[in-house]
Amino acid sequence: MQNFIIKNIYLTFLITIIINFSHNFAQTNNFSYVFNGESSILSVFDGQPITADANQNGFKFFNSNSTNKQITVQAWVFLIGNTPSNVEIPIVYRTVNNGTTFKMYLKNNKAYFSVGNNNTIIVNTNQLPAFQWLAISGTYDGSKVKIYSGGSLIATSNFNITTGYTVTNGTTGLFVGKSNNGAFRGLIDEIRVFNTALSANNINNSGGNGNPAENLPSSLVQYLYGRWSFTEFSYYGGTKALNDLSNYKNQ
Repeated sequence: MQNFIIKNIYLTFLITIIINFSHNFAQTNNFSYVFNGESSILSVFDGQPITADANQNGFKFFNSNSTNKQITVQAWVFLIGNTPSNVEIPIVYRTVNNGTTFKMYLKNNKAYFSVGNNNTIIVNTNQLPAFQWLAISGTYDGSKVKIYSGGSLIATSNFNITTGYTVTNGTTGLFVGKSNNGAFRGLIDEIRVFNTALSANNINNSGGNGNPAENLPSSLVQYLYGRWSFTEFSYYGGTKALNDLSNYKNQ
C-alpha cells in the first residue's frame, strides 16, 4: 500500500517502546503501525498498481461478473482511548463509484462490518475496550453477514446481495485508516481479505483470539486476496510501500 503517512514520529517511537516492553499492550515479536487520527492513511488505487506483477482481480468483490459472493475481512486494532462520539472511524474499506463493496469501521467504540453497495447490510459488536489488541472479523457467505470479536460470533444478519459496480482509476480502491468521515487513532495490524467466508473455527485458528503475531494457517493461504502484515516494506520507483503478502501483490 502506498501513501502511508505518519506525522508524529516521536509518538510512534513512544508507543512502539511501550508495546515492545509490555505484554499488556501487545504481543512480542510483532510489528504494527500507529495511525495518528488525522492524516495517516494507506491506499491501493484502482488502475494504479505500483508493480507490474500486481493483480487487481483481488479487489473485484461482488462485481457484476462475479460468481463468488463470499468474503472475510479481518483486522487487528489497538484503540488509544475512546473514539469520537458518533463519528465513523474507518479501519479498512473498498470504495467503488456509488459506495463501498465492504467496510469495517468503528463508531462509539463498537466495530461495524457492512457488505454491498447497490444494497447494504450492517452488523456490529458491543463496545470494545481500549488499550488491548482486538481481532475484528467480518464474513459474508452469500446469505448471512457475521461479525466476530476475537473468536466469538457477536452478530448475524440475513442478506441477499445485489452485485455490480463501476470504478474510477486513481480514485476508487482499497483504503485503511482514514476516510471523509474520520480517521483512526491507535494501532492497526494484520489486515487480511479472503474470498471465502471463514468458519468460526478458522477465524479462531487464524489469530482471532487477538494475537496478531500468530501465524496464518497454511490451509487458508489459498483463499487470501490480500494480506498486509505491517512487517515488510519495499521501495518501488521511489515509493515506499507496505507489501501485500498474498499472491495478488497489491503493495
